[in-house]
Amino acid sequence: VMNRLMFVPASGPKGTGEYFRSLNIAKILTANRNDLDILFLLSRDSAGASHCPFPKILLPDTPTFSQAEVAAALESF
Repeated sequence: VMNRLMFVPASGPKGTGEYFRSLNIAKILTANRNDLDILFLLSRDSAGASHCPFPKILLPDTPTFSQAEVAAALESF
């Protein structure tokens, strides 16, 4: 059984705190379990866009302002 977790931190070109907190949680969880399917939804302009080690969907803006894309990702995930 695969367990799915989606992280949707507020992300943009400036603030990174929420992304890095989410990233740390994801790393800790995967260090202890191998049955997790993790996906990040991130602004394409965020710090995590280029170096997030987990599968990701890049959004045109912060998730707060990318509601249609977030809804589509939730539906497909």
